[in-house]
Order: sequence, then C-alpha cells, then structure tokens
Amino acid sequence: MKSFFKRQSEKVFSTTRMGFKEKISLVFPKLPIEVANLITLTVMFKYFTDIVGINSALVGAVFFVLSIWNAVNDPIIGILIDRMPYNEKRGKYLFISKWSIPIIGVTMMAILFVDQSWPKALIYTYLLVMYILYEVGMTAYSTAMTSYVFIRLRDTEERMENSVISTYLIYILSAIISMIPLILFIGNRPAELITFVLVILITLNTLLFWFATKRLKDSQEYYAGEFTNSDAQLAKDIQRYTKDIVKSRGFWVVNGIKYLFHMSVTYYFTFFLYYMDNVIEATSLQATIIDLANGLILFLIIPFIPSIARKYGTKKAFTIIAIPAIIGFAGLYFVNSAFTVFIAFSLIVITHGGQMTVNGPAVSLVIDEDWQKTGVRKVGYINALSSLVIKPANGIRALLFGAVLSYYGYDGNLLVQSERAIQGLRVASSIVPLIAMVLCIILIQFLPYDRETEDKIIARRIEMEEENQADIEKKKEEEIYNFE
Repeated sequence: MKSFFKRQSEKVFSTTRMGFKEKISLVFPKLPIEVANLITLTVMFKYFTDIVGINSALVGAVFFVLSIWNAVNDPIIGILIDRMPYNEKRGKYLFISKWSIPIIGVTMMAILFVDQSWPKALIYTYLLVMYILYEVGMTAYSTAMTSYVFIRLRDTEERMENSVISTYLIYILSAIISMIPLILFIGNRPAELITFVLVILITLNTLLFWFATKRLKDSQEYYAGEFTNSDAQLAKDIQRYTKDIVKSRGFWVVNGIKYLFHMSVTYYFTFFLYYMDNVIEATSLQATIIDLANGLILFLIIPFIPSIARKYGTKKAFTIIAIPAIIGFAGLYFVNSAFTVFIAFSLIVITHGGQMTVNGPAVSLVIDEDWQKTGVRKVGYINALSSLVIKPANGIRALLFGAVLSYYGYDGNLLVQSERAIQGLRVASSIVPLIAMVLCIILIQFLPYDRETEDKIIARRIEMEEENQADIEKKKEEEIYNFE
C-alpha cells in the first residue's frame, strides 16, 4: 500500500523546476479566499435566515443584485491591474493583494452586525453596500493573486500540481472551518455565541491573508509579455480586449462550465447545512462526522485526477468528474437517513474536488491561447472577465434557493419546519442543481481543448516566455553598456 501511494505521488508531483516548498507557498494565498467565501457566500445565508431572522427571499435578492454589480466591478478592476506597471520597489500583484486585505476583513466583520429590528429597506441597503465593498476587495485580491500564480507556473503539469496541492489544503482547512458552523447552526445555540465565534473566525482568517502573502516575492522576470501601458485609455482598452476575448470559444465554454459548477457543487455546503439541520434533524456530531468522511473520500480520489487529465485531456476529465454529482443530486431528493445523505454528498464532494483541480489549468489555457493570438498577455483582465461570467451563478443560485424556500414556507425562526418547507428544501437542494449539472455535461462536449491542442498551446507558451526573457536580458545588457 505504501509503495502504491508513493507511485501515485510521483505521478502527481513530477515537475522539478520548483521545489515543493515553493509550490506550497503559491497555494497558501488561495486558502483565506476559500474561508472568506465559505463564510460570506455560504454560511451567512443560514446566519441571515435563522439567526438574524431575515426573509430568505430578501437574502437571495441581495446576492442577486450583487452579481449585477460584478458586471461593472470585475472587468474594471481586472484591466486596471493589467495596466499597472511593475514597480521595482513595491512589485505589482503582491502589492495589490496586500492592500486589499483590510477591505475584505472590515466588510466581513461589518456584515455580522445587521439587525432584524431595522426597516427592511435599511437591512437590504446595508447588506448590499457591505457586500459590494467586500467584492471590491476580494476581486482585487483574487485577481491579483490568480494572475501572480499564473505567471509563476509554466505548463499544464505545474498547474495541475498546484491545483492538487490547493485542493488538498483547501479541504483540510475547510474541514476544520466547516465544523464551526455545523456545531453552531445545527441545534439551538445562543445568537450572541454564534456572532462572537464568527468574529473570531473572521479575525483569524484576516491574519491568514496577511501570512499567506508575506513571504512571496515579485520579480520583473515574471512579467514577460504583460501589458502595462498606463497612458492608454481605459474605455478603449476594455473595448479592444473584450472584442478579442468574446471571439474565444474556449473562454465561453470553460467559463460556462464553471458557471454551472457554481450553480450546483461549488456552494454545496449551504445545501448540506440545511439538510442536516432541517431535513435529517441530525446532531452536530453526526453532521461533523459525515462532513469529515466526505473529505476523506475526496482525499483518496484526488491523486487520480491529474492522471485522468494527463491521459484523456481537459475535456474528457471534466466529463468524468461531473458524473458523480449528477448521481448524488438525483439521490439527494429521496434520502431520509444520515447514511443516505452521506452517500449522496460524498458523490457531490468528489465532483467538487475534481472540478477545483481541473478548472485552474483550463482557465490558464484560455489565457495562453489569447496571448498567442493577440500578442498581449491579459492575465488580470481575463481572470476578471471570467469572474464576471461566473459570479452571477452564485447570485442566481442564492435567489433561486431563497425564492424556493420562501415559496414553500420555510421560516428560520421555527425550530421544526413544516412538511411543505422540507419539500422545498429538497427541491432547492437537489432538483435545481441537478438540472445545472446535466446542462454542464452537454456544454463540456463543446470544449475545444483536447490533449493534442493543449500540448501545442503549452509548447508555444514556453517558447514565447523564453523569447521575452531573452529580450529582457538583452535590454539589461544594453543599459549597462550605455551607462558605461
């Protein structure tokens, strides 16, 4: 058994250009993002309905309008990041990330202190403003850090390794963090205690943001091919860049796939919380054991994902990893016991971890392909535009989830929900995401990146980076010669 896992490890972590310690350091900045999103986009829905006592439809409306805001927020921040030149003293992507951290921490903290006694209009406005500010900070941080990781990783092998490491670390951290809402929200806990624990959790995560970026370093050599014309007109750049990207079939298919994953598996923990608390009426211990067991199953599956992607390519890998979730969501509608819930959610979690592993390399292929076609590497803008396409999925998911719960009579102030409300939970947590996953399987078939196409794109990327690095060295030599 030991030799088997050693062989699997060698297959997964086969690249040698970076040491393992350096590979780990590139993953750390993703961890606080996942924790922040777990709190603000998943746990807070339950907090608003059950602790604060806000109507679920109103909560869903806040998330939906927030997704509309991202249509303005994300592309502007993305292109501003692209246009920002590298500075020898402060760098670029890491500088932006560090300045975004206080915005994220303060707004997350402020969201907790909404009050049910306020007028509905004030509640809606307050939450929307806080979430908009949160999205500004998070978009700047995540776009900058995703761009930084992209320029540090050279090919599909390195990207897949990064995805595997990040999936493992994210699930380890999520397993620890998710125990907190499971303990707090399943059963009857004082509202003051829940708020206090969330304050501590947000504070610790803000420190994790700072720790994750502290030891990373910027270097001019990482920015070969970056567009940094600060004198260009923003509106014209957005128009020109967008024209390039909308022509890309890969961009639309990859982000369409991610969109449908977001509609279904990405925020599965919301479904899990409501199912365990209201449908199964499980104890905190039962819910925690099931959540940890799901994570353990995923840990055993993840090492095989790179082998699947390497052998069959991104397109077939996406298809294979989507199948378990379809079975899981279909079964979730009928489950009535803790064991059957465990089986259904374990299948959903497998797809969740698999798509996390494959998504990163797929988006990188879109960026590389665009760079090769246009001659400009638009890392930040493409990442931001991807977010623009994907983020409405969470808003629509939250709107549908809240609307279905409200229609079926879910009341967060009740200790026991009616049969009709339970039926609504089943529909919102299984049928709706199941439809999204079926559409995802269909869309995957239009993905233009088979194994041969991937190899060609990566080979050309390496050539272009080497050419750009040679140009940088030549300019440095000319500067030294002229100075002498």
